[in-house]
Amino acid sequence: MEAEIIEAYDNGDNNRLSAILDRADTNELNKSIRRRSVNANDVGPVPLIRAMLSGSSYDKESGTKRRIQVINYCATLLDNGVDTKAADDIVAFLLVEIENVSSRHLTELCDFYIELVGGDCTKFCQSFELLPKILESLLLCDTLEYCGETLKGSECRNKVLENLCAKEWNFKRAVLLTTALRETNLSANELNIVEVKLFKLITILEGAAVPRLVYQLLLLASKGQKSSILRGLFSHFGGSAPLTPPLLGVVLLHMTHAARRDPELVAETLKYLKFSSKKVIQSTFSLAFVLSLCELHRVADKIHEIIRQSLLQSFSDSDKLSGSRLIRELIPGLGDPVVALLELVELTQDGWEVVAPLFRFAINLLETLAPRCSHDVNSSPTPAGRLLSLAKDVVVKLFTYHDSVRSESLSLALRCSFGSATPLVVHHHLDLLSSMIQHHPCAILQRLPRVIEALDYLTQLALPVADRLLRSLRPLLTHSPALRQALFLVLKKGTFAKEPEARRVAVNGYLQLLRYFKLSGSLPSSQSSQSFSISQVPGVGARTSDAANESLCIEVVGCVRRSLSQQPLVRVHIYNHIYDVLLSNSQLSSTLVTILHQHVVKYLNEEATTILVDRGIEDDVVKDPLGRLVHALGSCTLLAKRFNGGNDLFNEFEDEDAAVSKVEVLLGTLTEHFSEFSIEGDEAKLVLENKLGVAELCNVMESLIEFQFISDPYSDERCKRVARLFSSLTAVSEKLSDTTSRRKTQSIARSSLLTLRCVSTILQSLFVVPGHEDALDVLRKNFEFVKYVINVGLQHLQHILAHGFLEGPEGRNKPKLFDHIGDIGRALYKIVDKGEAGRSEKGKKSIVDLSIEGLCVIVEIVTKQHSKDDLYKLVVAIDDNVDDVTEESLHLHVEHCEELFKRCLGSSGGERRGINWIQMVGRYSVPYSPDSPLLQRLQQWLLHLVESEDISDIQLIKFIFCLLFQLQWRCSSSIVLLREVAEEIHSNLGDIDEDVTIEEVSRFKMISMRSAAPTVLVSLTSHLEVILDHLDWLVNYLKSRVVVKSNLVDTEDDEEETLELRAKVELEVSHCLSMVVNVMCQVLQSALPAGTSVDGVFKCVTKLCNTLTLLIKYNIHMVQVTGVKLYVTSVHLKKLIKLTGAQLQPCSYGFIIYVQSVQTEQLKVSEAKEAKKKGVAVIGKKSAKSAGLQEPAKQRVLKETRPIPNLVFAIEQYERFLIEFGRKIKFDFMAGFKRSTSRDFRINLANINLDESRVESEPEEDESVVTGIELEDIEPATNGVEGPSNVDDVVGPPSSKESAPAARVSFRLSGKRPTPSGSNANPGTSNQLQTQPPPKVRKSLGARRNIK
Repeated sequence: MEAEIIEAYDNGDNNRLSAILDRADTNELNKSIRRRSVNANDVGPVPLIRAMLSGSSYDKESGTKRRIQVINYCATLLDNGVDTKAADDIVAFLLVEIENVSSRHLTELCDFYIELVGGDCTKFCQSFELLPKILESLLLCDTLEYCGETLKGSECRNKVLENLCAKEWNFKRAVLLTTALRETNLSANELNIVEVKLFKLITILEGAAVPRLVYQLLLLASKGQKSSILRGLFSHFGGSAPLTPPLLGVVLLHMTHAARRDPELVAETLKYLKFSSKKVIQSTFSLAFVLSLCELHRVADKIHEIIRQSLLQSFSDSDKLSGSRLIRELIPGLGDPVVALLELVELTQDGWEVVAPLFRFAINLLETLAPRCSHDVNSSPTPAGRLLSLAKDVVVKLFTYHDSVRSESLSLALRCSFGSATPLVVHHHLDLLSSMIQHHPCAILQRLPRVIEALDYLTQLALPVADRLLRSLRPLLTHSPALRQALFLVLKKGTFAKEPEARRVAVNGYLQLLRYFKLSGSLPSSQSSQSFSISQVPGVGARTSDAANESLCIEVVGCVRRSLSQQPLVRVHIYNHIYDVLLSNSQLSSTLVTILHQHVVKYLNEEATTILVDRGIEDDVVKDPLGRLVHALGSCTLLAKRFNGGNDLFNEFEDEDAAVSKVEVLLGTLTEHFSEFSIEGDEAKLVLENKLGVAELCNVMESLIEFQFISDPYSDERCKRVARLFSSLTAVSEKLSDTTSRRKTQSIARSSLLTLRCVSTILQSLFVVPGHEDALDVLRKNFEFVKYVINVGLQHLQHILAHGFLEGPEGRNKPKLFDHIGDIGRALYKIVDKGEAGRSEKGKKSIVDLSIEGLCVIVEIVTKQHSKDDLYKLVVAIDDNVDDVTEESLHLHVEHCEELFKRCLGSSGGERRGINWIQMVGRYSVPYSPDSPLLQRLQQWLLHLVESEDISDIQLIKFIFCLLFQLQWRCSSSIVLLREVAEEIHSNLGDIDEDVTIEEVSRFKMISMRSAAPTVLVSLTSHLEVILDHLDWLVNYLKSRVVVKSNLVDTEDDEEETLELRAKVELEVSHCLSMVVNVMCQVLQSALPAGTSVDGVFKCVTKLCNTLTLLIKYNIHMVQVTGVKLYVTSVHLKKLIKLTGAQLQPCSYGFIIYVQSVQTEQLKVSEAKEAKKKGVAVIGKKSAKSAGLQEPAKQRVLKETRPIPNLVFAIEQYERFLIEFGRKIKFDFMAGFKRSTSRDFRINLANINLDESRVESEPEEDESVVTGIELEDIEPATNGVEGPSNVDDVVGPPSSKESAPAARVSFRLSGKRPTPSGSNANPGTSNQLQTQPPPKVRKSLGARRNIK
């Protein structure tokens, strides 16, 4: 039969062909086609199929049916697997034949494919290659019958795609369909249908199928809808996608490659990043994709800038969230960008190919932020500082995980540490280098030549930088003999350098080496003088041996001994840090004590009974600081005795014990000598002639005091020695003060040599440790000695607060410093709790005053430089009533502080102490949780204090109100308290209108006429500015969440939730602004004195108007987004606008008039006084000028009136946008406002008087003259804008030549802000101003600005 069919077709006998096909069975025809398709050696199925279709005419029903049957079977055959060549032939033939298929047949083919999509997956699916042609053919049809409807071709294809996507797709069909649809010219709507289906399928599929489908989706993006596809991918994979990190890495790889091939996709990504940067930085996947695009250099800088600004904004937002209860209540928790970025670093270990872009971004952050991030120990972490720390962490982690970035990281850290960078940059890169060494020292050792090469520049660095660098290199020095040898050679070169700073660096390096490389046995003094070479140190093994350490220490000790003959700065450095060396390397104790003893012998007299201070001074220059030398000798001796008692190795050599004994005898002899020291003796006369010698003598006595007391604090004999030494020290100190004051020379800035450890031990012994009254009463009853010790401790504490460390023994050991601070705080707390100790001289602080001040500094140090847990530990250390480190225990201590504060108020001079207590209470409140009831109790206590206590100290009142407002804003979002305070201020100061009687309000006893302004008022306005900052942030946050009808901005997932949040925030913002307006109206109506209070009010009102303008701009934006018909104006917003028009605007202009009138009166009074002094009668301004009178009052008035133009401009901008808002929604918001004066004008050139001599000759009483242009020369406006009829009714006279033009010339409402030269712009100009002048008039006006 097959031969007959083909023969009839070849002969062109269609009738016979049709007859044969009519007689043939359908199954036989299908078998023939299949047999030819499967048998690869045959001629193929195409001739048979062509003949069957040729004999199946559309004229007959049977032919049409048979034609459809053949094509459908061929499609099924392709889907079930045939010979590859046969399948290709069938597809090629059917692609041509489909063009001749009828519209009915096309719809049936579409139904066939719709059913085929949901079938089981087979090996071959070539039938889908026909689908694009079928869909294209649908568009060529005018009308089609499909699903019982008559549709156009485009409508029918849209319906087919909907039905196709309604079926359940398996993975393989989805890939084939996506490939087929990619070859079809789809419309935007059709692409959207396919895109939605594929995203639904992505959420269902699991495993390796997802990346392949994403790849097909990205290929489909070439047809359009790039923005929506990107949003969908970011939304799905940026959340909790059920994929393993490696599979997500494959998806990321597909997206990156697609973006690199398609510039439009990169552009869409940048648009998405610009509008949704906060979402990107909170999603690990989105952030990885965006950073991967940084490989394209043309967009790298732009991406870095956007992400950096977004990260900074996120850190700033988190600070706002933690500082305001209002924001916390309204805004849901913001994501932490730190988590996403650090998680991305960890995912780089799972194959995410973003190592290089992530590293480049972190380096970009370092280079950008390092020059402007302070490393002050007391500065709170700023957003930029926190981001810089995050960048360092990223670099260190990448350095640890990936070898590809290690070389560049090390080169950067070394280059910036040793290069000519700024100190800030050096500091941050030293932190980076130290972290890299700590986390992965082996990687640094593999690149050791770079470190050795950089060490050549060590002695050229500043001492703090070199010290930190050596501390960072400590792990490497322990493992690398080559690095030790190179370092030692560099240090020896530095020892002989010309610059003293290089020598100090070298000595510091020696001391560091002695600290790091400890001995297992003692080093005899005889060996310390021998000469060794660093080359003798063996280089075998990963770590140094005991023999190597001993050789190294012998060589270094010899260098230290030789360094004692160098400059005073070098010696001071040795004296200050040799104790720390001995503390770390105890086996060097006798050696170092012997070296110091041999050096101090040079300055003893022949009998070795005293030290000759004058030998250490030469040509009025301290050649050798003997006080520090004696202090170092005493400290090391005490430490050596402690080691001697617990270490048997120390007694291997008799000369070691003898060395320490000799030093003890020497120091005892010196103590006896200076205890009997008399300023009238021959020795004293020789020393006291030089003030430097007196200062050194005081240092020596202080060193002996510390040695004697630390040796045995509870010995009766030693306590008496200390008392006698202190008497001698007091006499010498007074002599130093008398010498300085008598000779009128510059005083010596002498810092005490008593260490913080000594101060802690003395105070603990005197006031904390019970017993030993017989021995300690000698010192305990010596109130001058107690004050001296507390003063020294306070001096050290203030140095720690400023710098974070101390110079001297244990000065950089932070745990030790914290322990000493806690011990001192405990003693001071005992003193304060027990009450007054000793008498207080007039004008001097008592012991209790000093103790409270010291406690305040201690609490400030811990809160600024330590963690929250350390603050709890401090409270446990200083207060016996506190046992555990919890928030409740902290509050018990705070309550005790409140009781001590109340006790202060009842004592004489107690208000001065109260400032310190309030500062301490404020710092204790920092770790409180914002929702803690303990914080609310503290706020209630302050409120009760303000209501019940009448305090006269202005500074104390200021601190109390600042803390009260701060805690109230942390505890509550209400500002009712501020309104009540404003009413109290208004009641005490009176009204600006003398005819108005204010109802007396007396809720707060602390507010009086004396304290209301500026003390309380400045605190009030400062806190109002903080509130307005938070309201600005809320409005900007709302604007950022607006759903824009554009593909460039990501839409919200839950629109209802967004609308609810927006309504809630708008309501709270309007309510808070209404309250702030009420508060400011009370302040603006108060008769404030001129000065800082007026400046603060102007600044606050200006900020309030700017916030109102921002809110109106946001609503204008909402009208543009939603449309006028859908936009609904909030009732609360209307009330707020009405309130500003009825109260804020009149009060503001009234306050301006009041301030100017007060300042004018003050100016007249000051001019009258000045004229009276010079004997000139006050006839007018001109007569005063002719007498040559100075004008300090005028300058002061000019300075105080500068904020007025800013306020006027802010009010007018608010009114401008309010008018624009009203026009958009067709509502008159200006009904309750008094219209401002028109700022447009036209100058009548014909009436301008250019005679400058007349202007100079006329008296200046007529204030209407402005730069030669009179008000009558300006044509009246015709725009119907009303305002004050006279300029001087609102503004007053100009204050100077520069302010006069600005007082009369302003810009139109829609124009630019006045220039700085016009800083005295008026609240309202004359209504006789109209349109802008032409350019020529502007030029002539500018040329005459200086004419008066």
